[in-house]
Amino acid sequence: MSSTISVVIPCYNAAAFLREAIDSALAQTRQADEIIVVDDASTDGSVDVALSYGDRIRLLRSPNAKGTGHGATANRGVMASQGDYIAFLHADDIWMPQHLEKVAGLLDQWPEAGVAFGRMKRFGSSDDDFPYNPPAWNPPQDAFATIMRTTVLMPSCAVVRRTTAAEIGGFDEGRPFLTDDFDFFVRCSLRCKFAAWPEQTVRYRVHGAQCSSSGDETLLNGFRYRVRLLDELSVRPGMQERWSIGQDRALRRWEEWLETTWRTRDLGRLRKLVQYGMGQPLYRAATRPYVLKSRLPEWAVRLRDRWRG
Repeated sequence: MSSTISVVIPCYNAAAFLREAIDSALAQTRQADEIIVVDDASTDGSVDVALSYGDRIRLLRSPNAKGTGHGATANRGVMASQGDYIAFLHADDIWMPQHLEKVAGLLDQWPEAGVAFGRMKRFGSSDDDFPYNPPAWNPPQDAFATIMRTTVLMPSCAVVRRTTAAEIGGFDEGRPFLTDDFDFFVRCSLRCKFAAWPEQTVRYRVHGAQCSSSGDETLLNGFRYRVRLLDELSVRPGMQERWSIGQDRALRRWEEWLETTWRTRDLGRLRKLVQYGMGQPLYRAATRPYVLKSRLPEWAVRLRDRWRG
């Protein structure tokens, strides 16, 4: 008998997009056993959109008039669901018709995989392939090193075993550095292998209202989270190898961002990175060569570039 699938759609003020998300979940070639929209005190008509589907979906509403945040909203959906697999879909994203068939099928095929995901294509204010799509992970792979280095998946492209979500305790409702999605998958990667479908199954909407569009602080929060995680792993029994791998990958990502930010002459961002990096032992040595560069006025950088041809 096939494993059952619950779709969980966390929603906050997404009335402009929610119908497209729900329609894409209903149009799957492998039908979900239930679709749950969890509204987090929206004020824009999102609830009315969800109610218009009648008994085709289940609507949960926030117990708090001010909302509870993404992690708590997602957890409420998971706790209310019944499926063997949990398929997350953000209210502003869209699944391609074969998403559940292909991605959940990887969990059917590989019992050792706790998470499976498909590739993403961005649309909206950015219309291109997601920059970090991995090749097929089939058979499943240890994903920890890759996730610590770069972003390879978002919730909308993932199907997670209920047992895996339960083992890690769901999303951290404290929202560490606003990186609750990243934290969720990092903690999954410490417990299980990941499988990946090599083709695009998700359209990831890029727009100004999403948290991930907030630029420099989002970038820095990812590095702050890595420092906190590595501090935790350094004192956990049996995690020394993970700590060493994680430290290496986090440092490589930091070096890549410093180099990219300087190469593109984004001096405002570079100054923020340098200010933070010089205060962190993990990043300090890699940051030091950029201290003087970050202090240069823009006119001096333009003159330097013109002189060098």
